[in-house]
Amino acid sequence: MKRMPILIACAATLAAAGGVGVGLSRPGNSGELATNAPAVIASPASEDLASSAASTEATMTPLSRNANPGEVAAINQPAPSAKAPAPRTPAPVAPAPKVLAPTPTASAPMPDVIRRLALQAQAEPAQPYQPQSVAIRDEIAPGSEFDRFRARLRLAVRDRDADFLRQVADEHINLSFGAGMTLEKRLAEPNAALWQELERAIGGDCAPDGQAPNGDYWACPTSFVTDAYHPDIDPYMTVYVDGTDVAVRQLPSSDSPVLTRVSNSILQSATLPWNASLSEAEDAELNAWYQASETAQGWKFVSLPDGRKGFVSSRYAYSSLGYRAIFQQDEAGGWEMTAFVAGD
Repeated sequence: MKRMPILIACAATLAAAGGVGVGLSRPGNSGELATNAPAVIASPASEDLASSAASTEATMTPLSRNANPGEVAAINQPAPSAKAPAPRTPAPVAPAPKVLAPTPTASAPMPDVIRRLALQAQAEPAQPYQPQSVAIRDEIAPGSEFDRFRARLRLAVRDRDADFLRQVADEHINLSFGAGMTLEKRLAEPNAALWQELERAIGGDCAPDGQAPNGDYWACPTSFVTDAYHPDIDPYMTVYVDGTDVAVRQLPSSDSPVLTRVSNSILQSATLPWNASLSEAEDAELNAWYQASETAQGWKFVSLPDGRKGFVSSRYAYSSLGYRAIFQQDEAGGWEMTAFVAGD
């Protein structure tokens, strides 16, 4: 028996949701560049590069918030501190730059089943709804201990440094809502799935998880806690677009026509019409497509306020139930990742 593709793993709720995440919009420039775009992008001249095999956007070199398009900020050494560094938080010494090769999902052609199901779904417009805006901001204080830790973790993820990830992961880290998933199993996945998902989660903005018990927690990306400020929306059917003039395209391809552009918007999620007539190969392609939507190389299928449906690059589109990393201070004062999960 086939199973319907899983959009986002859904089971028991994480202990926490809420916190500070919504703020004033940052001024943006017109064009393809999203000024609020996740900081994982190394050369973000436009979101059109999301599926280009020649793009270097898959690198983890953070952008300066005040940089001109394409300008990459240098990663500075942390300021000296009178306090000895915590054992689990090594000093963020920047290694030599390393550009990762594009992943297979970034350069693979669109499967025919995705094109067919997308056009089928778009033939039936969605119910129109009232437009809403959202401004997602980074709540981490520049130069703080967690800011330095995140910078070091971004470098480790960029360089696929499994040893560092093991060092900062809690011994009992929650990696799924089921049983038996371990960090080693996730590290052994094909196509570097864990790295791509983590790269996207920590490359953007982070916010405190205010309802988490027992101390100071941080959630990355901020979209995980943003829905606390919008109680009227359904987190299962919501996509946050964090950027300015982000293209919504007819099909999930940078070559596809632009239907419209949106800025810092709350859109409704749409689904591709799975059916039992799909072959096993098509079913596998559909599931792989949904998995890729949680990486920077993927696409989110959305419905617009006027009822039209289209695709937004996952570089700028997040779900509050998508992959998020949760961090907490350990007893020694260092930072550790206690969860990296998707779903509810």
